[in-house]
Parts: sequence; structure tokens; C-alpha cells
Amino acid sequence: MSELSPRVGDALASLRGDGQVSRLKREIAREVDREQGAAVVRAARVDSRALVAHVALASTAALSNEEALYIQAAPLGEARYKAIVDAFAIAVANEVGHP
Repeated sequence: MSELSPRVGDALASLRGDGQVSRLKREIAREVDREQGAAVVRAARVDSRALVAHVALASTAALSNEEALYIQAAPLGEARYKAIVDAFAIAVANEVGHP
């Protein structure tokens, strides 16, 4: 019986150790999931900002081109056309700057 006691004690100790290892693995997995989730959110923010900037640039370029056409067609409205396109450019620049 004396030989059995140390074996049972060793078995119980190893079971306790396995439980701690399992708990540690679960904690690590949860932390990794949290970090990966945070990274996905940050990447989505970057993608969103890039999309807003792209649309703002494309729209500003199109309006600037249209402004040039209107200046040629009706030169007396030049100041107004410029004011309209400049106001748009300022508004979208502010939009791009928002988080």
C-alpha cells in the first residue's frame, strides 16, 4: 500500500497541473481573440477612412473639372463656381478628418 500512495499523489498532482494548463490555454485563447477582434476593428476604421478619402478626392476632382467647363462656358460666374467647389472641398476635407 505504501507504493500506491505516492502514485496516487503523483496522479492527482498531474491532474491539478493539467487543469492549470487548460485554464491558462483558455485564458491565452481569449486574449488572442480579443486582440484579433481589436485589430479587425482598427483595420475596418482604416478601410473606412480610405474609402471616405477616395470618394472625397474623386468627387472634388470631378467638380473641379466641371468648374473649369463652366468657367469656359460662362466666365462671369467664375467666382461663384470656385466658391461652390471650394465649399465642397472644405466640407469633404472636414469629413475625411473625422474619426
